[in-house]
Amino acid sequence: MMASVNGPVTVDGSLLEGGGQIVRVAAALSAATGRVVRVDNVRAGRPKPGLAAQHLAGLRLVAEVCGGRLVTPTEEEYGEVKVGSIAFVLNPGSVRETAEANAGVGETNESGDVESESKKIKIATHVSDVHTAGAVSLVAQTIVPVLAYSPVVTVITLTGGTDVSSAPPIGYVQNCLAPVLKKHLDLEINCHVNKRGYFPKGGGEVVLTVVPRRQVSSGESGSNAAPPIYPPFVIERKRAGRGGNSEPAKLGCWIINGTSDGKRQQTESRAAAQSAFRVLLNNSPTIAIAAEAMAKAGVPVDVKTLVEPGTGDGGSVVLTARSVDDTVTLCAAKVFSPPRSADANERLKLLIECASECGEDLAALVESGAAVDANLLDQLIVFMALADGRDGQKSRVVAKAPISLHAETAIQVCERVCGARFFVLQGEDGGVGKGLCAVEC
Repeated sequence: MMASVNGPVTVDGSLLEGGGQIVRVAAALSAATGRVVRVDNVRAGRPKPGLAAQHLAGLRLVAEVCGGRLVTPTEEEYGEVKVGSIAFVLNPGSVRETAEANAGVGETNESGDVESESKKIKIATHVSDVHTAGAVSLVAQTIVPVLAYSPVVTVITLTGGTDVSSAPPIGYVQNCLAPVLKKHLDLEINCHVNKRGYFPKGGGEVVLTVVPRRQVSSGESGSNAAPPIYPPFVIERKRAGRGGNSEPAKLGCWIINGTSDGKRQQTESRAAAQSAFRVLLNNSPTIAIAAEAMAKAGVPVDVKTLVEPGTGDGGSVVLTARSVDDTVTLCAAKVFSPPRSADANERLKLLIECASECGEDLAALVESGAAVDANLLDQLIVFMALADGRDGQKSRVVAKAPISLHAETAIQVCERVCGARFFVLQGEDGGVGKGLCAVEC
């Protein structure tokens, strides 16, 4: 939960993992809380310190959405933050006021997709271009917590890498983060991929639509806009490994294959999906039993194999297991980046290996009893920090122990910027099984 804080705050960018996580979390918290944040030693823990293109794109987008000012700390009136900058100051404005001032009247359907023949609502639009193969999923991770404070629907066109290494593919946002935020925060995210962007050039295009918890129509006062803070939430499996509606059972698999030989690649993609499910079922008794029950109940497995060429070559595998009540979505996702020298047979081998690894990872996650994967925990920390902690309410998420360095870093930044208090309780201390921890705020 968020404590009362005032005045500007300085964050050391060399803290723990010393990377982009600090930039993303600090920027999101600054815009959400209205607190001036300065980050020094940006990405000091990386071989090339300073802001990379994707971090700069995220910062500029956050500043635009909240009507803030992004400058260097040495020249706060005129200093320009650039790729390679090792420090920045974000002086935020108001997300709500900026959205209401800039929004036009558009149309959207109930799922949040902007289109015709539906009710008119206020829509704010933005464009963010990474200009490299930098991951648009990380730009989305930066801006989504901020957009929950907007009183209007926001549509952002993101350009960059959609399925690139060192970041979750955009399919992870679509098939894991989005359903979890919808279920627990009633925050709706839709990602439509217009074009794939692979390494090394990027150039992919994704339209990100975020519908806040309380949508404001064109005739409604802004004073009744989105709630000032997120509600607390709990994500855990009450009967891990013993059945029940909160146990992972509904399976999904999405294979993105980025070459142009459609017929051959569809065959390869189906082989990869089969491999992912075979490994998952062989290594997870929980899923094997649940899958049989789902089949008897007539619940289909959601499988999509898409051949989507883009700039460069690549793809991704996203494998999920969702509980019957949708409170838990477990996910394993990997990016497929074949070397230029790979022939068709080598490429197929690498794709199947990628899918098989996803099957192994998801099976291990299911059998561990965790309710989230490491990537999701990293992204939920900000939402936990901003949650309503009045009347002793707490957010609680059960994950594998120990938590990742990214999650530890996010926790420390949240505690520094907005005064949140986190507790990472392992085993019996957290009321969870061996090898698990309960993260509470």
